[in-house]
Amino acid sequence: NPPTLLANSMLGAPGEELVKFYQMPSYRMWDPSTVMFFSFAFFFAMIMSDFGYGVLMSLISIATWKKLRTSELGRRMRRMLMVLSGSWLVYGVLCGSYFGYEAPLPGLQKLDIIDVENFDSMIRLSVGIGALHIILANIIRFMQALPRWSALSFVGWILMVSGGYSLYALGQDVKWAQGLLVVGLGTVFLFSSDRPLKGIKNILLRPLEGLLGLTNITKAFGDCLSYIRLFALGLSSALLATSFNTMAEQAMDTQTIFGIGLGVVVLVFGHILNLVLGIIGGLVHGLRLNFIEFSNWGLSGEGYPFKPFELKEKRKWKI
Repeated sequence: NPPTLLANSMLGAPGEELVKFYQMPSYRMWDPSTVMFFSFAFFFAMIMSDFGYGVLMSLISIATWKKLRTSELGRRMRRMLMVLSGSWLVYGVLCGSYFGYEAPLPGLQKLDIIDVENFDSMIRLSVGIGALHIILANIIRFMQALPRWSALSFVGWILMVSGGYSLYALGQDVKWAQGLLVVGLGTVFLFSSDRPLKGIKNILLRPLEGLLGLTNITKAFGDCLSYIRLFALGLSSALLATSFNTMAEQAMDTQTIFGIGLGVVVLVFGHILNLVLGIIGGLVHGLRLNFIEFSNWGLSGEGYPFKPFELKEKRKWKI
């Protein structure tokens, strides 16, 4: 069982730190660093859902840019901060939220295409992102499993997840989505086993292993629904920002020094608190969706990191 050495490009290298945070992939598995890094950044942006917080993250990145250049880990961290800041800014513009307020310019208002408070569309978007994430994991596993026949079982899961989500998003009467679901079920049943079609024992056990493979239907359903947390956390962040703005405005409307001062304190403290809560939620749930839902479909087995031999000086202290 050889050790695993992760080696990525400059842009994908920060993802290695995310992967090592949870578990090292097996030597014979693929390197998920780049995929997990960019999906983590996107999930983080959905949880924050505000352009203003993206500006604050950008300022933090600029302030720590020089301090983080002294080590390889620091350089990876500042690239991670750069990508996170960019994703927050872009998604914040699409949400039309600027510290809880609407876009200040007409040009920016035209880019407001995501309504965070629209329950139906946001749940559909979140579950769709989960379905795409799981489909991506199965595409990679299919490529890894070739040329074995069991690789087709991953194609079956791709068809099932695609068909199931299409029936949810487009309606239960969509015939081609029903066809995808049925073909996917049959493919998983037929190709979940690696046993050869020789011998009575293998012939009897293949359909049993096929039925065992189909039990993952509930897992696929639950994993897709798990991505609704992106909508829930994004909605809570948006509502908190709006609530703090409203409380600050009410205090300032008193037109007194105390009221204005209290309003400023509520505004600053409230948004700092909301930012901290968003960062904590983004870290916990952004990593969770990658390491539990995605990894359960895209990875199998656990490895241990490669550590090269090195010479160490043994010093003798003289008194």
